[in-house]
Amino acid sequence: MKKTLSIVLALVMSLSLLGAFSVSAADVYDGTSVSASLAGAGTEADPYLIANGADLAYFAANAVAGASYKLTADIVWAKDPTANNWTPISVFSGTFDGNGYSISGIYCVGEKKVGFFSTTEATAVIKNLTIKDSYFEGDSSVAGFVGFVTPGTPDAPAYITVENCVNYADIVINKKDGNSGGIIGQILTTASKENLIVANVSKCVNYGSVTSKTGNAYIGGIIGRLSGAGTVSECANFGTITGSSAIVGGVLGQVSYNGNADARYTVLIENCLNAGAVNGTHVSGGILARAYELVTIKNCVNLGQLTVTKDDSNANRFGAIESNTISTFENNYYLAGSAVNSALPETVGVGNREGATEKTAADIAGLASVLGEAWGVVDGQLTLKAVAEAGKVEAPAPEVTEPETTAPETTEPEAPPTTGDSAFVFVLIAIISVLGIAIVSKRKEN
Repeated sequence: MKKTLSIVLALVMSLSLLGAFSVSAADVYDGTSVSASLAGAGTEADPYLIANGADLAYFAANAVAGASYKLTADIVWAKDPTANNWTPISVFSGTFDGNGYSISGIYCVGEKKVGFFSTTEATAVIKNLTIKDSYFEGDSSVAGFVGFVTPGTPDAPAYITVENCVNYADIVINKKDGNSGGIIGQILTTASKENLIVANVSKCVNYGSVTSKTGNAYIGGIIGRLSGAGTVSECANFGTITGSSAIVGGVLGQVSYNGNADARYTVLIENCLNAGAVNGTHVSGGILARAYELVTIKNCVNLGQLTVTKDDSNANRFGAIESNTISTFENNYYLAGSAVNSALPETVGVGNREGATEKTAADIAGLASVLGEAWGVVDGQLTLKAVAEAGKVEAPAPEVTEPETTAPETTEPEAPPTTGDSAFVFVLIAIISVLGIAIVSKRKEN
């Protein structure tokens, strides 16, 4: 009896190890399966739950307007992203809560309004989500999370809230007059002030490169172009932002009123950090490239190297915080030497002398107490507290780097061990364990 019990225990222990250490091939979405439905009721108290790739595929094809969704696990959409192109969720309103999890392996190349969500409308909330090991490319309105935010109506302004989100995906825009950002490509209120969009983007971090290949594009580490009212707060960019004939900003490309002087909106950019290289040919800024009236930039810091390569008119300005310094500035700082690598004459670089205070590398960390509660020091480096908290991603300390001429490569998700290899190893262990116990028991009987 004791011998039989020992053998059974050995088998159970071996099979338990098999379950604990093997990784099923199902952990990477197969590219075809779609769930029949989602658990949950779609309410705020009982959201629809997305646990795997099949659930995500169902959501992408059947998003319910105004419903609430929540991730319950990390999802790898594709091992080789190019083999399973993501089709952006065409229109989304409601709440999508990443719940601190990530979605990776997304490869999305399209024409317009490209992102995890193509467009949002009415009221949309996206939070607590990380996108990594992914790539988005298009002609207009391209970003990791939302390509385009649809204008509201005279009776119902549109609201977009993005918070605690992290982007590692590389973003590329191909054509003239496009808009691209790490988090949102374009927020576009029409010329009529009645079509207002109110945007609130907070505690978001971008690590991916944002690149404009050609044309008069608007690009930024967080938002490409914001035409509307709202706040961008506690956001940081570490990615390289590169534009050809573009309006290029470390955090935002342009805040504008879309051609109607009577439709200018109040925008606050507060407690934001840029530590990525900003490479432009025309108007470029460490935090914001270009703005019009009613914009306030407060408690912001630029540590990134700013490079402007084309000198053809005084309209081509650059600045450590903002190029044209038309905004209201309060308590902003930039790293000494971070915005002098320019082909433009010093008289054009007005943003270096207005709107911010120059600090040496030795003095930067000491700014945390001056800037307020949103800031802290990690490993001797000044950083935003939200950088280490957003999406459960531990952020590296910001570094000042030389401008890069090529965008960093997008890494692919690590391949999980195959079930077959793991099963063979642990079945072998089980057999050896059983034989060992049988031999010992036999010796005791003799």
